[in-house]
Amino acid sequence: MSTSLDPEAPIVIGALGGSGTRVVGDILRGAGVHLGGNLNTASDAVTATVLFNRPRWAAGATSAEIRLEFERLRRFLLRRDLRTEDYRALLAAALRPGHTEGVRRRLRYARRVRREHGPEGATRWGWKEPNSHLFLSELADTFTRLRFVYVARHPLDMAFSENLNQLRNWAGRFGLEMPDEADADAVARSQLDLWIASTQGALEAGERRLEDRFLFLRFDDLLDDPRATVDRLLGFVGVEADETTRARLVGMPRRPSSDGRFRSHDLSVFRPDQLEAIDRLWGPPGNRADSDARRVR
Repeated sequence: MSTSLDPEAPIVIGALGGSGTRVVGDILRGAGVHLGGNLNTASDAVTATVLFNRPRWAAGATSAEIRLEFERLRRFLLRRDLRTEDYRALLAAALRPGHTEGVRRRLRYARRVRREHGPEGATRWGWKEPNSHLFLSELADTFTRLRFVYVARHPLDMAFSENLNQLRNWAGRFGLEMPDEADADAVARSQLDLWIASTQGALEAGERRLEDRFLFLRFDDLLDDPRATVDRLLGFVGVEADETTRARLVGMPRRPSSDGRFRSHDLSVFRPDQLEAIDRLWGPPGNRADSDARRVR
């Protein structure tokens, strides 16, 4: 492990799944931040996925149990002080996911833990696993100098996503019920309710526990103004990049074909309180989500 590495200061990237965290992770890795060696195609740290993407476990786990798992994850990612029980716990977590992802895939992820390697030459480390935001308080208790990047995508785009895995996995955590999946309007409202609940929870916990070590980063800003947003991200994590590297990082964001998909839908299906929440959480006034919400009032 690099002697300059601070084990108390990971950079963690979280979000409601599907919010564009992949490019944020790729930008930080391109800037030299070690985000683990055992990654999936979305650049998630799958050792973290196996340990923390477990809705039934999360519903019953105590804060102390969650902190122990984060300490375990640190040992895996830094390749330091690993214990036999760490491997046993990872295997047990893979066998009891309690969510929509299959056990076979999780076992494959767990076996790939041998790909984890120390952050040779890096001065910053951390991981990207969207569901990390669900455990912000425990993260703050575990890592005294944590920096957390919460990535948010346009709430109305998220409402019309066809990927319902986040809703299926975590609706209960926020007191939401699964809608009839054949009712497209009800699904869109529930998806937006989930965005509101998860975003509000992350903002409240981040601002209360981390203050200036919490960054709310809009994926849309990466698309609309990549240079300023990349500079903001690098400044937040304390990483410098020369102009050549910076230009490469600024070129990474690509506008997905799903950007603005809500414009082909009837936005009157949403409740007034949902539109008010968009105004409150997405701001500042004048951005795309804000103006679109106002348009349907």
